[in-house]
Amino acid sequence: MTTTNSNHTENKNNPIPENLLYDTPLLDPDEDRLGRKEFARFLAQAILKMNADEGFVFALNGPWGSGKTTVINFVLHFIEKADKSEIPLVVVRFNPWWFSGREQLLHQFFTQFRAALGEADVSDDLQKVGNKLDLFANILAPLTFIPTVGTSAEVVRQVVKSVSASTKAAAETLNKDVHKLRVTIDSLLRKQHSRILVVIDDIDRLPAEEIRQLFQVVKAVADFPKTIYLLAFDRRVVSDALDTLQSSSGESYVEKIVQCPFDLPSSDRVSLRRLLFEQIDEIMKGTPEELIDTVEFGNLYWDGIDSFIKTPRDVKRYINILRPTYPILIGDVHSVDFLGIQALRLFAPEMYLSLIHISEPTRPLYISYAVFC
Repeated sequence: MTTTNSNHTENKNNPIPENLLYDTPLLDPDEDRLGRKEFARFLAQAILKMNADEGFVFALNGPWGSGKTTVINFVLHFIEKADKSEIPLVVVRFNPWWFSGREQLLHQFFTQFRAALGEADVSDDLQKVGNKLDLFANILAPLTFIPTVGTSAEVVRQVVKSVSASTKAAAETLNKDVHKLRVTIDSLLRKQHSRILVVIDDIDRLPAEEIRQLFQVVKAVADFPKTIYLLAFDRRVVSDALDTLQSSSGESYVEKIVQCPFDLPSSDRVSLRRLLFEQIDEIMKGTPEELIDTVEFGNLYWDGIDSFIKTPRDVKRYINILRPTYPILIGDVHSVDFLGIQALRLFAPEMYLSLIHISEPTRPLYISYAVFC
């Protein structure tokens, strides 16, 4: 059905990628339907042009469901296609949400870092760095982080405190070993030609304590020369989580870590609506004409449903709740009522449950002709 006469046009030459409907991040910028491609290209260029002799931290800020992972994939696509012959760029992708606990987080971070530097096409100099990282990670394994960690020297002091050494001499030896290793790693990185890009996504999914631990890894443990970080998170969620752990503001803490923040552009509402309408048209195919009222749907959408559709994930969730249910009921329900009821079920569940109690007890709500608004 033609859902509305506002900014709704067919887009047969650029069909919606199937993975869009399964909440799977897109990989190819040519599949972009929300105007993120050029932003990703700009961010990729900013990273490629960053020399980062002393390390640098970018951040991509955006709310849950806004498409941060898709934009990261686009950025990496443009980086992969760029000419990096002058200054090679090695990409390390780390998802901290896969792991839990401070020791596992630290260990897996260095495992991924080390694996990227051990690739066959990486220079011998970078492979030497990787060998040193193995030793560095093993010594740091018993590390206990504290909120005030801010420099490599502070990390060394915490390592010494956390190791159960039988004598003062053993602790002093460990101190020297860690410091020597770090100096060696820094020196090797400065001498070699490549840069390293570490991409860390889904930071806002971590518990508050692990969020802080991850930032400490970035700032105090792995702030290596010629290493660029791209961190993706919801700034509000991360700041609020850090607020619960310390007296100072979580926002200020993040500002000390991130040197160049980028805010993900808000989703183009026209594009979001177009995606939604195209999919509703597809789902409604085969509906008897007498059960479709486009004027009624226009009123329903603009007075109710539109306020719920704010991110690409909102579109996906709504379409995915319609796709398996409506085809079973074609001809048995008024399509507009069904669309309204399903919007309530997804976006306003308390209101939906209240309607269940007043609907006919022998007739399920999803096939009743309830009025949405």
